[in-house]
Amino acid sequence: MVDQSVGSLAIDTTDVYYGSENSIWRVSKEGGPPSEVASGLVQPAKIDLASSVVVVLDYRRRIVAVDKTGGAFTVLWEDGDPFARFWDIAVNEKYVAVLRTVGDLDGSIVSVPLVGGEPTVLANTDVGCWPQLGHGIALSPTHAYWGEGVSIKRVALGGGVVETVCDTDNHAHALAVGTNLVYWAEGAGGLSFGPLEGGSKTSVAGGGIAEELAVDSGHVYWTSGSTLLRSTFGTSISQVFQNGISQLSDLAVDESHVYYGSASPTGMSVAKVAK
Repeated sequence: MVDQSVGSLAIDTTDVYYGSENSIWRVSKEGGPPSEVASGLVQPAKIDLASSVVVVLDYRRRIVAVDKTGGAFTVLWEDGDPFARFWDIAVNEKYVAVLRTVGDLDGSIVSVPLVGGEPTVLANTDVGCWPQLGHGIALSPTHAYWGEGVSIKRVALGGGVVETVCDTDNHAHALAVGTNLVYWAEGAGGLSFGPLEGGSKTSVAGGGIAEELAVDSGHVYWTSGSTLLRSTFGTSISQVFQNGISQLSDLAVDESHVYYGSASPTGMSVAKVAK
């Protein structure tokens, strides 16, 4: 679809949005020329979507939003602490949830209103510092989920008591929430999942080193090196979905296709494959 180096990507019903160099771009799911949505960013490390805006984790400690049709971006939050780092974001129609650390151990889950306003700390965490893997956060309709040490934790989106969802064998660095399950990429190992309300974890066999995750109504998809894999919700069996993709960087799914990006500056760096 597009010949550009791609970092993060996200989809809505009609378009694929992706970060490349210092800009955010949009291209139709049916293909065609891309259009620039926003420019002048520092390093768009992660993007996510609400109904009308693209939300961007820009470099280490700034969250910006821009209308899907393009234009100037609005800074929702720029952290003034020079030691702060934002590792990941997740978006719903009201908030941006941010996983933030200061130094190696001092962490927090913070919500930032999409309409602008002061950030709110939902939970203090001890996520640790895993720069080689990063950290992940995901949202259900009611809770934020993240990995903390050898546990999956959650907190209500309005704040409250932090709950342990599952015990893990290693640090969780990417998460995705399905209808009744939370999936995570576990350290330098594979893919695991557990019930949203809490319980025991299940490991997915043969899935390689899991990196980026996405879910649809019945499956979880993930990247491992140059391979796309999938598994039916609630099962421990993996299936190779697509192989031989150079420098896979991110993926997203709808009910008919899997969309993926590549960090390679040559070749089709945004592509789709039918389910």
